[in-house]
Amino acid sequence: MSEEIYNLFISGDENAWESNSTIFDIDRCIVEYTEKDLVDKFVKLGKKEINELKSSPCIFAYEDYCDKDAGIGFITDIVVRQVGSKIVFEKVGVISKENLHKLQFELDIKNWEL
Repeated sequence: MSEEIYNLFISGDENAWESNSTIFDIDRCIVEYTEKDLVDKFVKLGKKEINELKSSPCIFAYEDYCDKDAGIGFITDIVVRQVGSKIVFEKVGVISKENLHKLQFELDIKNWEL
């Protein structure tokens, strides 16, 4: 049985998920809080890796102190530059901060990640 994956984005910027794109520093893309086998698979962020990431659902969450609900959706594009990566996305739903916390075990999110 193959394991289902999803993309988890967490930001301390209270406006990170209010538009349809955000930029991450290159040193935070893929590698931070990600299992080594997934880092090895996706860290190149080439066309093949981007297409695979675009095919997986996403959670667009805020750090707890922002006190905001998370979005659910998909990546529509990733633009990679030397200094960062621009994630372009479409949100299709919302998950409350409370429900996200209730699902931490099932989603394999560590307490300190939020």
